[in-house]
Amino acid sequence: MSKIPFWAHAKGALKGRTLNWLANETGIPINTIHGWITKGVIPPSDRGVIIASALNVTVEYLVTGRNPEPDECVIKMKNSPATRRIVKALLKLPEKDVEKVWLGLVGILSALGYGREEEKGDADSMVG
Repeated sequence: MSKIPFWAHAKGALKGRTLNWLANETGIPINTIHGWITKGVIPPSDRGVIIASALNVTVEYLVTGRNPEPDECVIKMKNSPATRRIVKALLKLPEKDVEKVWLGLVGILSALGYGREEEKGDADSMVG
């Protein structure tokens, strides 16, 4: 599968906004974004989530061009200023701490019954 469609889909989702806007909105350095685009590389998953959130699309859309039917709660969370503040705070953490936070969130979501049935209680399968 070619990695280039990610950036084609991101460009469409920018809706006339610039890559500088995306860098400012996500906290990802513009040179990093340019490097990924130039190399045709899909960003790491944590950064892909941040980019999708800023663009108000799903990661699935950026990767495949398909939009799943979003849950109303997810739409509200994605568009909330609180979610953006949390994402920006996560970007400031060292990588090892981001992974700890992610695993904690996966555990909480799993305990609440989110995810596929076979994934409940198995944080590694939800992360990987």
